[in-house]
Amino acid sequence: TAIAMATATAERAPPAAAQGPRVALKETAMPPKASGTATAVVLFTGDGDLRLHDNAALAAAVTAKACVPVFVFDAQRMQSMSRRRIRLLRSSVADLARNLQSRYGLQMVIKVGDTVPAVLSMCAPGSECEIYVNEDPAHENVQLQRHLRDAAAENDALVVRGYSSPLRPEFATLKTDSWKTYYAQICTYPGAGAGPDIRRPTMKRFAIPEALPPLPEWDTGLAGEVPAAEDLIAAAEEGLSPELKDVRQRLDEERNFGLLEAGGERLALEMMGTYAYEGAKVFAARYLPVDVDMGLEQRAINRVLMAEKQWWQFEAADVVQKDDPRNWGALAPGEICTRGFSELLALGCLSPRFVLEAIFAIPRSRDGEREQLENLVEWREWHRLLACRDLLLDPTRSDFGTMQFRYWRHNGFLSRYAVGGEQSGGPAIILVHGFGASADQWHHQFAELSKDHVVYAIDLLGFGHGEKPAISYTQYFWEDQVKAFAAEVVRRPHFVAGNSIGGYTALSAATGLGKAYAKGVVLLNSAGRMITQEEYERELAENGGTVKQRMMGEAGEIGMYKPLPNWLLATGGKALFAYLQPSIGSICKNVYPNNPDAVDDRLTSNIFRDSEDPGALGVMTSGAKLPPPRTKNELFEEYGGPVLVTQGVNDPLGGGTARTRFALYNSVLPADIVTAVSLEAGHCPMHEAPGPVNQEIRSWVQKSMEAFA
Repeated sequence: TAIAMATATAERAPPAAAQGPRVALKETAMPPKASGTATAVVLFTGDGDLRLHDNAALAAAVTAKACVPVFVFDAQRMQSMSRRRIRLLRSSVADLARNLQSRYGLQMVIKVGDTVPAVLSMCAPGSECEIYVNEDPAHENVQLQRHLRDAAAENDALVVRGYSSPLRPEFATLKTDSWKTYYAQICTYPGAGAGPDIRRPTMKRFAIPEALPPLPEWDTGLAGEVPAAEDLIAAAEEGLSPELKDVRQRLDEERNFGLLEAGGERLALEMMGTYAYEGAKVFAARYLPVDVDMGLEQRAINRVLMAEKQWWQFEAADVVQKDDPRNWGALAPGEICTRGFSELLALGCLSPRFVLEAIFAIPRSRDGEREQLENLVEWREWHRLLACRDLLLDPTRSDFGTMQFRYWRHNGFLSRYAVGGEQSGGPAIILVHGFGASADQWHHQFAELSKDHVVYAIDLLGFGHGEKPAISYTQYFWEDQVKAFAAEVVRRPHFVAGNSIGGYTALSAATGLGKAYAKGVVLLNSAGRMITQEEYERELAENGGTVKQRMMGEAGEIGMYKPLPNWLLATGGKALFAYLQPSIGSICKNVYPNNPDAVDDRLTSNIFRDSEDPGALGVMTSGAKLPPPRTKNELFEEYGGPVLVTQGVNDPLGGGTARTRFALYNSVLPADIVTAVSLEAGHCPMHEAPGPVNQEIRSWVQKSMEAFA
């Protein structure tokens, strides 16, 4: 297979027999030119390839006898997308088809159905056919690569040629999982120079071909019409459960700030021009509207944008900043370009190499915007390479048999997740980690629960091996990620469990999904405020309603956000990091009071590695922007489904009030709703005392399933 990957941290690859799927090898940066006697089938997938500029496949296809550009709207692949994402994909494909027609007079073949048979139908029996497909670490793309190559292996006339768009092909095979090591290497690579105007060297992008070969003479059953968006959504949702269809409908009524419904190469290039020549704030005002009717995350961002401008902001603000009622300077540094371009980069409407070249159009007077745009591309490249490395080395882990790591994109950002027990036929459960942790902290649960459950664990964006984009993180952003994961990856009714802030996120996500789809919630030393019923009712009366009602403008107002200088947030975050990083082991042992030996190298090295990734500091500083959280009382009241509490009552966090907080669950929740179990453990009982936790989860899930039946 042609897939890029990394070697081990010790700078050597594992034995070939142990390697997993490989994505984006160095050689895929410049795939072989097509034979002059072959038909070049350029398969567009929406995984980083929906453009004419800087497209290695089109550059390779110019020498072919014939060229077939094709896109297949595959219902199975579209099930892993939201309805909005399907509409965005459709508009981007339609734009690409128009561009191919207007520039080359070449009709794009549009199919609806199973991708592999549709692509193979483009190849006449017995004729040479070279299939070009972009390689990406997202699981759906990895599966497509495998199926295409399996099919081609049965026909000597077919060749599958993978390609990619790396910034630096020489670094496609990572020998480290350390960002700092990698960054030092690319900065000292021959050709790299010091100085503000000298970028780190990158591969030169491909020119747009002057001409492409025509369609083949033989009949391929060509179809050039892009189906209507609603027809594509109907095809994707055919056969889905009523519960999942209902969730997809409700999630379509929400969306994170900055997400688009229409895309395409033309729009992407126009947006890039606006950012480069007119500036980030003009760009934001034009392309990043806030729609407060589209969910609580947008409400939270709007609260930040409507913050009163501070004196220190006006000193460096431009005219647009002063005239615009929105306080764009209150967002995280780099958030404007991150929100605006991430999905377009993920779809491939923009080439990352093109974006780096566009930096030169930005005047030196806007150095901050130059750096932020460069960071966006470099950080994305790092996480793509890290994902490729993970996929290669995953089979070498000792517990690969019970949990495998995969990747999925949420709003254009790569997010890692683990899965196990897919063949068990049991109920599904999603596990959500706490602050600073990752999906890997649940490996003890995979070892046991995957025997009779389908187990998933997700890296929240900003943690683990997932991307750490420069955005304002809120509890609603993480809640939306878990809801999307449940709808797009799990795709079946499930239980959801979480530890610490992951417990709060799990509960809020289950509340948003509804108890018909999220069948139950497991809280393991959950973060989030919980008060007595009397206090809760008194707060409702004083505030005129719940936090959600206040956020939605249906009750008393939420207090205004007063921004702090970004330099102050960054300084405070760096100081906190400098204190925490050297003390990771001792801090973990402190919160594992009953079994400190459970704090092993696997845990501490993962936490340290993840904290070194680019963007990790921004997650820490975003905490200052969080809107007032909904109490767990409010969430329990709205959710109404069964809850299991497995509380480590010796948790030192929260001033040693773990036992008091534990007692509140039985007083707040009805006895037929809550099952509360106290454990002699600290803040992370699933890792410190996995045996009792696994036993309680298995027993409770079984009883819940029997009750549903």
